[in-house]
Amino acid sequence: MTRVSKKMIEMRAGEISMEFAELEFEEKIEKLMDWIRDSAMRCENGSSASSDGDNEFKWDEIERAVWSICMEKCLKWME
Repeated sequence: MTRVSKKMIEMRAGEISMEFAELEFEEKIEKLMDWIRDSAMRCENGSSASSDGDNEFKWDEIERAVWSICMEKCLKWME
């Protein structure tokens, strides 16, 4: 098992967008699920273009969102 320091968590989570960071915890979960659903639908359809015209999958946003959500919980547990 890999140990993760509070500083590592904060540094990684610092890479998320301010818009996402300012959401409430439940809203972060909803947005993450939307990104995952959107990316999965595009994979099923064989298309990389989303409905909003974005030609990239949202994998980076999904990864950062997961880190942010985990960071919130980990920092609370470390207190």
